[in-house]
Amino acid sequence: MQDTQNASQCPDDDWTTSPQNPANWPPTRKWAIVTLLWATIIMASIFSVAFEPAIPSMLEDFGTDSHALSAFIVSVYTIGYCIGPLITSPASELYGRMMVIYPSFLLYLVCLAICGGSTNVAMFIVFQGVMGCAGITFIISGGAIVADMIPKHRRGLAQSFLTSGTTLGPTIAGPIIGGLVAENIGWRWIFWIGMIALGSIMLVLIPILRETYPPILHARRQNTEKRTSYMPLATSSRPSEVFRNACLRPLRFLLRTRLVPILSFFTSIVNSYMLILFATLGTTFQSKYGFSPFASGLAYLGLFVGFALSQICIGLSSDAFLMRRADPIPEHRLPLLIFGASLLPGALLMYGWTIQAHTHWMAPITASGLVAAASMCLYIPVQIYFVDVYTLHAASAMGAASIVRSVISAVVPLGAEPLYNRLDYGWGFTLLAGIAFLFVLGAIYLVKWGERLRNLDKEMK
Repeated sequence: MQDTQNASQCPDDDWTTSPQNPANWPPTRKWAIVTLLWATIIMASIFSVAFEPAIPSMLEDFGTDSHALSAFIVSVYTIGYCIGPLITSPASELYGRMMVIYPSFLLYLVCLAICGGSTNVAMFIVFQGVMGCAGITFIISGGAIVADMIPKHRRGLAQSFLTSGTTLGPTIAGPIIGGLVAENIGWRWIFWIGMIALGSIMLVLIPILRETYPPILHARRQNTEKRTSYMPLATSSRPSEVFRNACLRPLRFLLRTRLVPILSFFTSIVNSYMLILFATLGTTFQSKYGFSPFASGLAYLGLFVGFALSQICIGLSSDAFLMRRADPIPEHRLPLLIFGASLLPGALLMYGWTIQAHTHWMAPITASGLVAAASMCLYIPVQIYFVDVYTLHAASAMGAASIVRSVISAVVPLGAEPLYNRLDYGWGFTLLAGIAFLFVLGAIYLVKWGERLRNLDKEMK
């Protein structure tokens, strides 16, 4: 691609050993940055769903009781995930990671303030969507920063750890904090507490986090040596064309490659299943088992355990498996897809039928943990795979995947309530499990022929 020639040119000979190269930073500094980004992601994730146990009281304040609207309030956040990557992904590859991270912090804080002070449901929904635009920046830029700093054979653990922020926050801390705050001081304080927490992290992050994108750092270094003013990559020859091509890059990944749309659709269905659980688990345990808002937040513990254990295992095993290979290739990240695809249908069946049979509440909570573990085995390897294959443009590749995933994830949960009403939980989740069974065939295909598809997409690397 012509617009990335400057970014992809080999740097001077001593760049590989230069202390300015993020790959040569001390491990303590790298992991400090990864940990702070994880804290940012987990806080943003917590306060994107913490209000879910308080939705009934929120709708009462807004003067509506629509069940469909309650699901949309949760999923509208993901609509922002569709728009954000078209702006932040190319911007981070033209101007650097920091030029999108800090503006996103400010935008997220403003949206938290407005959501907490909302006077009607339309106002709340609009700024939830805008908050999603800012929130996706932390996830995409975080993965890209990992690609900038961490060598390939150790990247799996860092990427898995970073991804845990997107799952642990919504599954345990978010619902518990939201239920506790809503019961004691009101749902609006959920967002105001979020402002304080995320703002505190930003203050710690400012003096520690530095630019990591190698083309930007190398360009700065060259201009310093030549005693010229630094200009971002976007202001090279024909800047308008460069900027336009960069903004279109996420769409090109979707339209001109085979792997990105296939893997994006694959993870989108998995993510939509998880959003169905996120959007309805708390209210399901309130209606089926008589849980209070705070107790329904504790029902997310099953998801938390499933996410935590699977992410630890995936992070450690992914790197270990790659290091044992004499000639490692990115496709060696994908065998876990087969395990996750095999586990998911059974876990969905267990969840649906234990709720319909009204068994002890521990049974569906355990099943939700198995769904979480299976989902992570289908999701995390794909994220690491994107970083390994499209390292220089990892932000755009992950942004492209996020667009597809967010569109599907925003729509599918809206059908959860009609699905339960028509088929009940047992047959409803049987239908979802039947669709999920097809993932086994898809996983086998990707493991076996993924390298062939990747080789056909070389022009996008």
